[in-house]
Amino acid sequence: MKKIIFLIVTTILSANSSLNIEADKFEANVKKLESKFVGNVYISKDNNNIFADKVTVKLRNNKKPISYVAQKNVKINISMNGKKYEGNTDKLSYFVDSGIYRLEGNSKLKELNTTNVVTGDKIIIDTEHSVYKIEGDDTKRVEFIYNIDEKE
Repeated sequence: MKKIIFLIVTTILSANSSLNIEADKFEANVKKLESKFVGNVYISKDNNNIFADKVTVKLRNNKKPISYVAQKNVKINISMNGKKYEGNTDKLSYFVDSGIYRLEGNSKLKELNTTNVVTGDKIIIDTEHSVYKIEGDDTKRVEFIYNIDEKE
């Protein structure tokens, strides 16, 4: 199936940054200010990548994004505070203005080049304030694996 490539240049966060979205299918609803990408979706911006079956992008009137919502088979590679992470989740929401990532449903996030891993039903990452919140659900508690170097 031929891929549709959707490229927005100089409209995301800064003039020097571009967002690249690739998918099998693209739909835009101008009245709702919403774009949907379906099938083998790949999003790339700076050093951050999202892979999913479906992504919805909500836009402002000036066409700048408000949020991204990725669903089904979501995998991420992101950089925050000089560290790199990879993870997976059932649903990922990213809110542009606040810099908040919300992973929901069977979520796991691993810091690369370490053994540090968190799993939970909901993982909230506030990149602007360096705040992390992890929640479990009724059937599964939060798991936090963190390598502590006690040598100082």
